[in-house]
Amino acid sequence: MASQQAASGRAAAVLRRPARAVAEEPEAEEAAEEPEGEEEEAPAPGGRRRPGGGAAPAAKRRRAEGAEPAVLRRPARRAAEEEGQEEEEEEAAEAAEAEPKAPAPPAAEAAKRPLEGDARELVELFCDEGMMGRCLEAAGYDASRLPLEQLTRDTVREGLTWLRAIEQELQKPSPNAVSLQRLSRSFFTAVPLGPATAEGEVIDTPERLKERLAAVELLADVEPVYGKLAKLRAGGGHLRRTLSQPAEEEAPGEEEGGGARKRPQTPYFRYFAEHQEAITKELGPGAKVTEVAKKASEAWHALPPEQRAPYEEPYRAEKEEYAREQEALKARRAALAEEADPLVERQYRLLACALELVPAGSKVWALLHEYVRSSNEAVPPGRALRLARAFALRRQGEEARFGRRASDPNRLLLWQGAPLASWAALLSQGPRPRAAEAPAAGLAFGKGLYFTDLAGVAARRCGIPGAGGEQGCNRLFLLLAEVALGKCQQALQPQADAGKYCKQGSVLGQGALVPNPARARTLACGTRVPLGPAVARPGRSAFEHNEYVVYNAGQVRARYVVEARLLSTAEAAAADAAAAAAA
Repeated sequence: MASQQAASGRAAAVLRRPARAVAEEPEAEEAAEEPEGEEEEAPAPGGRRRPGGGAAPAAKRRRAEGAEPAVLRRPARRAAEEEGQEEEEEEAAEAAEAEPKAPAPPAAEAAKRPLEGDARELVELFCDEGMMGRCLEAAGYDASRLPLEQLTRDTVREGLTWLRAIEQELQKPSPNAVSLQRLSRSFFTAVPLGPATAEGEVIDTPERLKERLAAVELLADVEPVYGKLAKLRAGGGHLRRTLSQPAEEEAPGEEEGGGARKRPQTPYFRYFAEHQEAITKELGPGAKVTEVAKKASEAWHALPPEQRAPYEEPYRAEKEEYAREQEALKARRAALAEEADPLVERQYRLLACALELVPAGSKVWALLHEYVRSSNEAVPPGRALRLARAFALRRQGEEARFGRRASDPNRLLLWQGAPLASWAALLSQGPRPRAAEAPAAGLAFGKGLYFTDLAGVAARRCGIPGAGGEQGCNRLFLLLAEVALGKCQQALQPQADAGKYCKQGSVLGQGALVPNPARARTLACGTRVPLGPAVARPGRSAFEHNEYVVYNAGQVRARYVVEARLLSTAEAAAADAAAAAAA
């Protein structure tokens, strides 16, 4: 009993949920009303996984045969990118040391605050593996060739590498059709997104390349979390204290040392117990136990089947009864564990963040509603984007990583959209740039973190409306993040190598349509909110709308998950009237 109490104490000391505790800390009335309030959070492990692992076995075979293009023989991570990541980690470590540490609550106290209401429904939606599978199927994924449970990071990386080889072929003045056919076949062999035959699809245009790239990027978002979520649904991930329930919570006879049925003895041990005394007398005084056991074993193996039956038949019956009792006991304990630590709570811990519904009609809600309403550019004609719900968001460890950038005078609240199947990875790992192995297609300023000041533009990244039926034809989820832009380099034309010269600042691709500067709002903490509507910017530009790019994830602090609805103009007018009445 003492060992059990010690184990429970250790579990209570280690297993904490700092994100939720932070979300419920009492705040000043002004901070509760303003989205800009600076708050401290206890740093916790989390963040993005560092890409690792070698090339997939298929790629190794192709290299051995000399059939792999030169681009695939290059290292997956360049030294410059590794140095940038090391600098980012060092900065995070320094910020973590400098930031005051808020004490985390004990696990028992955190468990008294279950996830409820809208936040619970949001976690269940984002962590639904069935939804992820249907969204990937809509993007062309063939799970019969490779079940999602078997999808690995190496498979995703190999697919991205083949797409990069195709991109390089397409960039040539005269792309070779035979090479494109061969590279396409290799891509579809590596990633089950289409036919893996010689007569299959050929990725021979930039448009087809972007389409397949979007599907593989969706796979890259699903892969890190799908297997973990499946294990949670199968009953894994319980807190240790829920797996060792007190004796009073268990059925009679289940306590350690109680009246539970013991494992039945095997036929041989029954025979040995019955004949041990006789064999000992036969061997004489002083016979060793090993000698008795050896003699009994020889006698047992010499018995004919009919003489073994009296020992074997009771054993089989008792074994079956014991197995039934163990299954029932396992089911009861699983039910107790599920009741004490439900699936949605385990999913919430996996996301490693704090989510709290923003009350409708509050000042924060009104600001977010106006930001969505006034930035509807790029929305289809006859439709309008409106705020449905908003959730304050804080990711574990992000406050420490943001660190000194909280005082950057050039901070904006900006949008980023993501498909529904990507949100579990987005919350648990934060915004991530495109992988080093991937093509740079569609990226005006290289591989960085892209944001926009128009909600309608961010909504484009939400993928196929209604894929899988969960997202609906008008339901979109957008991330609203505080981005420390620092020294901002402005550009009117794409610059593919901008990331090489802009590690700590940012790049702004100035659009032809920009939010009206006169409508911008500066919050008490200094963060600016570029409210619309958009107006024409003087001068010419290659960009339709503003594109903000940073190359260091430490410059981003997630603030809100915004659920928006794509409504008709009449429905949008009614929503605006309701919002005005609630204000």
